[in-house]
Amino acid sequence: GGGVCIRDGGTLRNCVVFSNSSQYGGGVYVYRTGLVEHCTVISNVASFGGGIALTRGGRVCGSQVVTNRATGEGGGIRIMMYGTAEDTLVDRNVLTSSSGCGGGIYCISGTVARCVVSCNNAARYESWGGGLFLVGTASDCTIVSNASAYRGGGVSCSRGTLLNSTILNNRSGNGGGVEMGSGDVVRNCLIAGNVATNNGGGGGVYSYEGGLIENCTVVCNTNLGTGGAGGMFCYRWG
Repeated sequence: GGGVCIRDGGTLRNCVVFSNSSQYGGGVYVYRTGLVEHCTVISNVASFGGGIALTRGGRVCGSQVVTNRATGEGGGIRIMMYGTAEDTLVDRNVLTSSSGCGGGIYCISGTVARCVVSCNNAARYESWGGGLFLVGTASDCTIVSNASAYRGGGVSCSRGTLLNSTILNNRSGNGGGVEMGSGDVVRNCLIAGNVATNNGGGGGVYSYEGGLIENCTVVCNTNLGTGGAGGMFCYRWG
């Protein structure tokens, strides 16, 4: 943690963490049951988790994570091993890796709930998940105006579950709103106004090798390339 390291039950509350740097958690590193609550984490830099890195049950809630930068994973927040982000604004964070994931949030075996993930960017060559890279569960989130260069402008799922969320006005090469595949579930979501730019894209949803899309509204999305679909593009190899 460039600014703060919290371990085994410590709490950081009502603080501003600004302009720090570290390999993990440029602003704050939270391990085990540590908590970041009602804080602003702004303009920090790390390889993994530009603003905050959470692992082994670390939590952030009711906070703002803005204008942070990561060079590897998670421009705003990196979540690993049962970490949780709740009721938090993740805004205008950047991932600069040419093949990394998660401009706003990178989540592996964790939970994202009731968060606003907006205006984040994973814009280099093969970056995935402009707003959220998800190998876990995200629910009741608003994911808006994010961008990635390769797949999943709003959300890139890899064995992820996305529930009861709004995916709006995101942009990517493939899967302007959501990119997903085998083992992924997208349920009860609004996916609207997203844009894909590559040939064979999928403005709203780009789905390959299966995955379940259930009870979703997919409307007013656009594919600017050829051979794809404005709403949903689904395919299987072979």
